[in-house]
Amino acid sequence: SLVTTIVALAVLLGNVAIARLQRRERARVLLMGAVMLLPLLALVGLASGAAHDFIVHVLGRSGTMTGRTVLWQRALELIPRHSLLGWGWQAFWVQNSPIAEGLWAKFHIAGRQGFQFQNTFLEAAVELGWLGCALLVVAMLTTLLRALRWSWRDRSLVSSFHVALMLCLLIRAMVEVDILYQFSIGAFVFFATMCQASDRGRRWPYHARRLIWRQHRVGPPSAGVARHAPN
Repeated sequence: SLVTTIVALAVLLGNVAIARLQRRERARVLLMGAVMLLPLLALVGLASGAAHDFIVHVLGRSGTMTGRTVLWQRALELIPRHSLLGWGWQAFWVQNSPIAEGLWAKFHIAGRQGFQFQNTFLEAAVELGWLGCALLVVAMLTTLLRALRWSWRDRSLVSSFHVALMLCLLIRAMVEVDILYQFSIGAFVFFATMCQASDRGRRWPYHARRLIWRQHRVGPPSAGVARHAPN
């Protein structure tokens, strides 16, 4: 969580600076960043084993990421059994289910409840199938893009904060499940950001559309004065 917080803070400050640039300058900076990032990602892919060991060392985790890789492998084995629509919303981790009971016993979960696959997308694919997982990915990426559009138009710290929040949720989605549980803080943050970004990130936000609608209905002020002026 410390690494995610540092990355989100860097994104917050960087996006505030980028949002204040002119459109051409912003595109130039983003292009330069992409050109610098792609070779780095290629090197990480070529040295995946060393990169994994380095990440594990930095995070202070075991080689299995505290059992996460075991859970991920098990999830990938279970998804093909109900690949399209999944096992059902919150229908997998139930008591007296042989597979769930086996995982609880393996990881010493005495309460036999409240467990997960430690990956938001794999959890969604198990419960809702690849269709539900795809809809979740589309919702998260759309919210991130609309938050970016809002921040570049608004150029405020608040809008960039929503960008950092969405990026934080996306990073944590790789190793945690934050937004699939009702009444959780992750779900609340996601839906609040989605509602804000879905309106403010549009080409014509709600308040602008309402102003145009009222002007169209009432007419410009000069026309109104002319209609009510005495002959």
